[in-house]
Amino acid sequence: MGAWLSDWPPPPPDLGLGAGEVQVWRAALTAVASVRARLRATLAEDERARADRFVFDIHRDRFVVARAFLRAVLGRLLGVPPEEVRLSYEPAGKPRTEGLRFNLSHSGDLALLAVARDREIGVDVEELRQVTDASLLAERFFAPGETAVLRTLDRAERDAAFLRCWTLKEAYVKAVGAGLSIPLDRFEVGYVPAVPEPALHFLDEGAEAARWVLRTLDPGPGYVGALAAEGSGFRLTRYEWSA
Repeated sequence: MGAWLSDWPPPPPDLGLGAGEVQVWRAALTAVASVRARLRATLAEDERARADRFVFDIHRDRFVVARAFLRAVLGRLLGVPPEEVRLSYEPAGKPRTEGLRFNLSHSGDLALLAVARDREIGVDVEELRQVTDASLLAERFFAPGETAVLRTLDRAERDAAFLRCWTLKEAYVKAVGAGLSIPLDRFEVGYVPAVPEPALHFLDEGAEAARWVLRTLDPGPGYVGALAAEGSGFRLTRYEWSA
C-alpha cells in the first residue's frame, strides 16, 4: 500500500467507532485568536497551566489547539462535551480515557490523532525538513540494517528517509507506552519507498513483532507520518477535524 490516507474527509454526522476500527484524524494547528480562546476554554486546568509555561506564543498556541483537537474528537466518540473528557496517565506518561485507546502527535502546524477501542495504538508525524547529521543520528539511534540503508541514499533522499524511519519507530514506541525504555536500535522497520509494507523486526526476539502492524501515513504535503496498531485485520478510517 505504501503511503496512504492522502484523502481526509470530514466525519459523518453519525460518526461512531466500532470494534476492529482504527480512526486517524488530521488537524491544522493554525487558528485565529478568537478561535484559540474558545478552544482554550475546553482544556483542563492542568492543560492550561502547561500551555502558559511555553516561552514562545507559537508553541503555546499549537499546544492549545492540539489538546482541544484531542478533547473534541474523544468527546464526540464518548458522547460528552470536550471539557468533560477525563484523562488519566500511565507511569510512563501515556494518557488514557475510559473506553478508548488513543495517541496524539504534532509537528509544525499539523497534528495526527489515532483512536481505537480494542487495541493499543501509536501515531507519529514529522514535518519534512533538513536533518543535520542524519547519518550520525542514525548510527546512534537506528538499528544497523536501517543505518546501512540510509548510507545508500543521496542527500536529496536521506532526510525524508530518516524522518520516515523515525516516525515508524516512534509510532511503535508510543503504542507500547514504554517511552524511552525501549532502545530504538533494538528493532528495525522497513521505511524506504521501495518497501510497500513496513514491517517490525526485533534483533533479539521474534514473538513481539508479530503482535504489531505498521503503516505509513500521508498527512499532506511537507509531512510524513506513521501508525502502529496492535493486532491485524483492523479497518482504518481517516477524518479531517476543523475547529
